[in-house]
Amino acid sequence: MHLATLKLLITLLLVWPAVPSSAETVTVDLGVDRGAVTYRASGFLTGHNDNTVPSSLFVPLKLKMWRNGHGDVANPYASQMPAGSQAQYIIGGDCYLCSSINNGDYSSWVSFVQTTVNTCLASGIPFEWDIWNEPNNDLAVTQFEEAWREAVVTIRALSPGAVIVGPSLNGFAQSYLQAFLLYARDHNVLPDVLSWHEFTYPTDMTGNIAAIRAWMVSNGINVPRISINEMVGPNFTFSPGPHVWYFAAAERAGIDSAAHACWQDVNGIDDCSPATLDGLLSPIDQSTRSTWWATKAYAAITGRLTDVIPGATTDGVAGKDAASSSAQILVGRFSGGTDTIEVLVKNVSQVISGSSVHVHAEQIPYSGTNALSVPTPVIDADYTVSGNQLSVLLPNFGGLDAYTVRLTGSTGDSTPPASPTALRVQ
Repeated sequence: MHLATLKLLITLLLVWPAVPSSAETVTVDLGVDRGAVTYRASGFLTGHNDNTVPSSLFVPLKLKMWRNGHGDVANPYASQMPAGSQAQYIIGGDCYLCSSINNGDYSSWVSFVQTTVNTCLASGIPFEWDIWNEPNNDLAVTQFEEAWREAVVTIRALSPGAVIVGPSLNGFAQSYLQAFLLYARDHNVLPDVLSWHEFTYPTDMTGNIAAIRAWMVSNGINVPRISINEMVGPNFTFSPGPHVWYFAAAERAGIDSAAHACWQDVNGIDDCSPATLDGLLSPIDQSTRSTWWATKAYAAITGRLTDVIPGATTDGVAGKDAASSSAQILVGRFSGGTDTIEVLVKNVSQVISGSSVHVHAEQIPYSGTNALSVPTPVIDADYTVSGNQLSVLLPNFGGLDAYTVRLTGSTGDSTPPASPTALRVQ
């Protein structure tokens, strides 16, 4: 090779911008239809009736389920909840009336159930009845079984079409849950909605749901609806990436509904009491945290769900909307450093025709308990479709971050993606 040519090649290699390599790939297949979008993972726990959340912060989350209880009969958000949403009312829990039940006297419990249900029926809100919150914290399984039977008989006498939810265990306590289900089957008091709480890893949730469904089939028990009516543990409550993993797990498992749990805020305020949407908003001024933005991005997915194949640390939810010829993808990370993550989108023509697609991507950086006013725009450009697929590289993807990717028709914009300068607050 001529010396001058060699020098030119070396110079070009030194100044040519490097193409970032991706640490892993999450694949979205727009050719697979996973059913209509229902926002099954958009739900919230009790304790917000002492204040209200502005419509601008509540309505965009497209609430699927609300969980009331412990005297909170009124629901200040009822008028803002979309059609088809659900409200579960917690009747018992926190070992209320445990002393009499422990002594074998269920009369006070039955009276309490009657009074509570009649009061709620008078409110006109079509509650589903969650008989006892986390009974395995309070009662031996045999004691709870009888309390459950008495409550179911009482509720159905007052409201024959009542929807019964339970047992709402504090986790997937398999032996307790199976004993309860066998008793309920044998005494004709099975719940209409099977429920428990999930505070560990989201991947555990999908495995637990599959396991109990298989066990019910083998034991002649048919409870098709499942509600994870508390999810997201205290270690993940302020992290947008893990939230996306929970959303993905709920969608993949095809459950009926799920509700975000609430925990102690770092500033000592209980997020179960003020109107914080279980910590998505600051208890001081209701400013939005990164988890609120991740939840809003989940609710922005419209149309039909499509297939997402997770990476080692990434998972997500995606939808395709034929009406708007668009696709919306939400990706979150559960661990790792700061890397470039590839989103590989297959079967693009199922949604958008043509040789190019416009990509708009925004980063939702982990902000902890600090406010995040808006996500960070990172990509706003046309991409070439090759072999009916395209690759989008999401740079600076932190271990607890989330990203949104929206695909629409080409705009003729050939501006290359910009380098992100997202602020990550530790």
